[in-house]
Parts: sequence; C-alpha cells; structure tokens
Amino acid sequence: MDFVTGLPKCEGYGAILVIVDQLSKMSLYIPTKKTINAEGLARVFMDHVYSKHGLPKTIVTDRGSPFDSKWRREFNNLLGTKTWFSMAYHLGQMDRQNE
Repeated sequence: MDFVTGLPKCEGYGAILVIVDQLSKMSLYIPTKKTINAEGLARVFMDHVYSKHGLPKTIVTDRGSPFDSKWRREFNNLLGTKTWFSMAYHLGQMDRQNE
C-alpha cells in the first residue's frame, strides 16, 4: 500500500491510498486526505479492505516504523485484538519454555 499525494482536491480529498494485491495484481484506489493519521488509516483499511477481502497475510508499506506501528495497533483495536509484546508480558514463561 502507498499514498499518491499532491493531487488537486476533489470533494475534500487530495490523496489516494493505493492498495495492490501482489498475487492477483488487483488494485484498490481509495480517496483520502494527505494528512490522514494512523487512526484514520486503520478505519479506512477496515472499511475498504478487511470488510470486503478479509485479513491479508502480509502488508508492505513504506510509511516508516512509528506510523506503521501506530496504525496496526489501531487496526487491532478495531478488530478487538489486544496486542501484547512477549518480552514485556511473558518474560519468565518464555524463558522456562525454551529451557
């Protein structure tokens, strides 16, 4: 997924979120704003991708780690999935399992 920005505004939108399925090469073009935040991207992804096509196996984006982490966390919240990182939550349990 990637954003096309710098477009003339149309109905309040000035950017397009482009999502391409690597296997089928099918593309989705979703109007959005250049200033979309992580929460907004999670909602757009839920409404236009997950609701119609389910959860993708992989997601490739070049937005950078902080933004990527935030929108994925927001997406998990929309799904009702809690994200706990194993090192902070199960440190002792994982060590015992690996012995």
